[in-house]
Amino acid sequence: NGAFEIRKAILKVKATDLAKTYGEQNPNLAYSFEGFKNNEQAGSGVLSGAPVLNTQAVTLSDAGTYPITIDSGSLSAANYAFELVNGTMTVNKKKLTVTANSETKKYGQSNPLFTASYAGFITGQDKQTSDVTGDPSITSNTDEKTGVGTYAITIDTGSLKSTNYSFDLIQGNISIT
Repeated sequence: NGAFEIRKAILKVKATDLAKTYGEQNPNLAYSFEGFKNNEQAGSGVLSGAPVLNTQAVTLSDAGTYPITIDSGSLSAANYAFELVNGTMTVNKKKLTVTANSETKKYGQSNPLFTASYAGFITGQDKQTSDVTGDPSITSNTDEKTGVGTYAITIDTGSLKSTNYSFDLIQGNISIT
């Protein structure tokens, strides 16, 4: 006589890849299964317990990628062995609106010093307390000889840099009276 051995089938348990924006709370960590046999599925009584998921990404984690680790936790099954697959949490940059402030001057005067306003920092941050460094380049094609009217103040990133913010640049206007 011989013996017939039935081995457990391999069930892949994968941490779901997730994304969030810098300054936001983490989305709920999730997982999925791959490899059920005989039309079985999660919730049909073939599994009990649940895996444990963790990530080091938190609300103020810098933009970048962080592993989502998965451990078998209390997950068990009579007919399945588990292959655990980690996932990735991607922290995307938060959009920061940088607007060239509009100005007014009288005909014949030099241009004022052009400045910018910032909107979209996460709560409790501003340009001085965030990781934003440098300044935008703000210019206008106007000078003392430019006639009465409204003209564009252009803005580009200049030396602005940040790990956690991307920049949405909005031009302003200079009115010559």
